[in-house]
Amino acid sequence: MSFFTGDVTIRICSSRPEAVINKLRYDIPVRKIKKTDGKTAEFTVNSKDKRYAAETSRAYGADFCVVSERGFPLLVSKYKKRTGMFIGLAAAMFLIFYSSGLILEISVEGNTYVSSSDIRKTLSSLGITEGSRKNNEILEHLYNSFLLAEDRISWISINYDGTVAHVEVKEVQQVPKMLDRDKNINIIAKCDGIVRRVDALDGGKEVAPGETVTKGQLLISSFLETRRTGTIMKAARGSVWASTVHNFEVTVPKIETVKSYTGDVHTAKYLKVLGVKIPLSFASPLHYSYFDKSFEESPCFLLGRFKMPFSVIKETDIEYKKAQENIDADRAAKIAAAEIAGRIESELSAAEIIERAERMEETEEAYVFTYELTCLENIGEEVEFVFDGEGLT
Repeated sequence: MSFFTGDVTIRICSSRPEAVINKLRYDIPVRKIKKTDGKTAEFTVNSKDKRYAAETSRAYGADFCVVSERGFPLLVSKYKKRTGMFIGLAAAMFLIFYSSGLILEISVEGNTYVSSSDIRKTLSSLGITEGSRKNNEILEHLYNSFLLAEDRISWISINYDGTVAHVEVKEVQQVPKMLDRDKNINIIAKCDGIVRRVDALDGGKEVAPGETVTKGQLLISSFLETRRTGTIMKAARGSVWASTVHNFEVTVPKIETVKSYTGDVHTAKYLKVLGVKIPLSFASPLHYSYFDKSFEESPCFLLGRFKMPFSVIKETDIEYKKAQENIDADRAAKIAAAEIAGRIESELSAAEIIERAERMEETEEAYVFTYELTCLENIGEEVEFVFDGEGLT
């Protein structure tokens, strides 16, 4: 409070300084009284009482001088002609007050397989988005609407921390897919191979180890012969392990188009206010034919703590030209090896590679790499069929 009322430290010189101080204390608050000698004393009064203290001191024949002055009234008197500064301060205080009721950031927690962008998109359709106002009264209705719209979430809660909305969710527990025993299911070969082992948990074995099978051939049948009940039908279940051969081909051209950066960089800054971009500079129009674009967004904080409802975006364009570059055999082999590793990871992740052969052929325009992979894998694939009593469809 002393800062807003202002403090003025005064020194008076008189034959009887205590008489002046007693008179002042009768009418105004006087603090921090200190006598330096018999004729000099210092004391502190509020800024608004400075004139009265001066008039009273002079009326008693005392010499009056101001030792120090501080507080808000001093700032006002010092900067009273700088109207723009006070307008800016008032605007900043208004923005702080106004933005305190806004959602400037949405933080999603607790999700694993449901992406945060999907959750934000559903919230946006219900009126919860960056820049919208906080409303605690509609949260219960929002929770119910969100759970109806997003069946992968079983529970949601929103808590506000300043301008940040913390969204906590709980996903629906994923139940492993169970085999429907009432369905008619055969297990067939999904590719060619030589059978090594048949593990038939339910159903009848149609192949034996050492046999060569082709894609689509029946491996485990849903029809099972028993001595006591004859032929019964139940969904086939099991696995058939076989040796398989997979061939891959990778072509690497001898000439590659690459980026050659010129060193020319074009930068532009924008002020983003509630999703609207306002240019901060009048840069010349971009004339590049080819360029890489990058964005850098910096949020603005007041006093390093309060996030403001705007941010600064910096866009950078780096010019490049297209150039031709020759690829030799060693580099082509590395490129092909990286590509084949990705294809093996995506297509043969469940298979064990037991033998690998590769060769390279060179043409006028490219290097051609051929890979032959011998694998051990489960080639059984469940297929549902319809049995009408006369045959299978």
